[in-house]
Amino acid sequence: MNNKSLRKTLIATALLGMLSTSSFAANVPAGTELAKDQTLTFNNQAEPQTLDPQLNEGAYANRILDDLLEGLVNVDGNGNPVPGVAKSWEESKDGLTYTFHLRKDSKWSDGSPVTAKDFVYSWERLVDPKTGAPYAYYPQMGNIVNAAQIVDGKMPASKLGVVAKDDYTLVVKLEKPTPFFIGMLSNACMFPVQKATVEKWGDKWTKPEHFVGNGAYKLSKHVVNEKIVSVRNPKYWDNKNTVINKVVYLVIPDRNQDLNRYKSGGEDISAWQLPGGEVFKQIQANFGSQLKITPFLSDEYALFNTKVAPFNNVKVRKAISLVINKEALSKYVMGGATAPQYNFAPAGTANFSPIKTPYQTMTQEQRIAMATKLLNEAGYNASNPLKFSILYSTSDERKKEIEAVAAMISQAVPFVKPSIEVQEWKTYLSTLHTNDWQMSRNGWVGDYNDPMTFYGNLVSGSPSNYGSFSNKKYDDLIQASYLEQDLNKRKKYFNQMQEILSTEYPAVTWFQTKATTLVKPYVKGYPMNNALNYVYSKDLYLVKH
Repeated sequence: MNNKSLRKTLIATALLGMLSTSSFAANVPAGTELAKDQTLTFNNQAEPQTLDPQLNEGAYANRILDDLLEGLVNVDGNGNPVPGVAKSWEESKDGLTYTFHLRKDSKWSDGSPVTAKDFVYSWERLVDPKTGAPYAYYPQMGNIVNAAQIVDGKMPASKLGVVAKDDYTLVVKLEKPTPFFIGMLSNACMFPVQKATVEKWGDKWTKPEHFVGNGAYKLSKHVVNEKIVSVRNPKYWDNKNTVINKVVYLVIPDRNQDLNRYKSGGEDISAWQLPGGEVFKQIQANFGSQLKITPFLSDEYALFNTKVAPFNNVKVRKAISLVINKEALSKYVMGGATAPQYNFAPAGTANFSPIKTPYQTMTQEQRIAMATKLLNEAGYNASNPLKFSILYSTSDERKKEIEAVAAMISQAVPFVKPSIEVQEWKTYLSTLHTNDWQMSRNGWVGDYNDPMTFYGNLVSGSPSNYGSFSNKKYDDLIQASYLEQDLNKRKKYFNQMQEILSTEYPAVTWFQTKATTLVKPYVKGYPMNNALNYVYSKDLYLVKH
């Protein structure tokens, strides 16, 4: 098709939600015999950074926040936006105004109504520099009026382009058409928080005894580094269609412990990324249909801190990128549902066509020879070895991954001597916001299905641009892609961004993954075609077993 419109491509799914007034919920076939105990236990894998949606930046909190709070839209089992607090919405012809009509039966867990003013408060809180939100840039990426100026401290948060027309009508103004805007609204940072609760309790508002949410579940218990428990929220607008009464989110970082607990019946759903290699092959052989392999907009990569030595030298960044054997890492080390990745957005991302990178067709021997030459030119050799540290967050699987990468590097070029540093998840995230690291293992789960959710992380000044990469042409291409409505032209902008990344090497992608999870046969309603990996407890149910 010629002259495809990006708007038509992306908004089509939003129209599905606009025509419906009910959210995706537990769909129990007639005659199904349910289990008497509707308690769902799954491994969240890590202690969440925070349960404050505006202060969170880690994936481990999102699964819990999706149960405790609800935004304007949810995501169905196929990854399409569907109504949440907003029962419907309209987009103006010029694409610059969205009008959301909120449900009048949407309540906070204390029984008070959820109104348009709650969203105004929460979104203003997100962009306000005083909040220090890691995702403060998110409304800016959605092109909400004045978001960029507010984040930069040039305007007060009250100037954000979001207005409560009345208690149940929210109007959002954009500076330019943003076809993926509706898809952005399911992200936890856009969830509402109750102003009275936040202002009364400050940073303690997320404690179970203070937490007031509007999701299908209420926070009941939080034992740090052990578990979080939520219980069904009777005030939730769609509570009549909720089946699961209690959810236990375990904190088990060790993949073998996770697997053993699942085997013994201590979990209904395992961690969302299972061990790779031989262990994964055994899982495939032993668990059959309990193994769920689903599409996942996620990639694994290393970031270089471009502000500190040795990675302030592009020759060093390129050399280290060259010697990491992605094919071997994916096939022999990680195994499972992984594939080598060369572009910064994973294959399967909507509105994106990957390109061949310069060294993709080179043999490993050719890559090593080029890397050695580059390092020699940068002044490193046997007499002056290159030493640096690779930072990663606690996980046995990541430990195996990082040890393999470090071994690849040192074996390829013996005068390169990487060391390894591990930190607990929350400490690791804090460290990334400093210059006290050199190379770090990172992963990114798409916030919405568009290449911008990946490439936008490397724009100058982005809080997720941990390595402080800055390139004016790259930034200009980001801005151009926001404005471009022709799908094919926009794809070319992302291809040009990739060409810059394949020259400047601020990061080196390793592999992309699919979500691999073990789910007990009696757990029903598990989504199998949602690349954003949203799993709402309210959409699941347990049958008799």
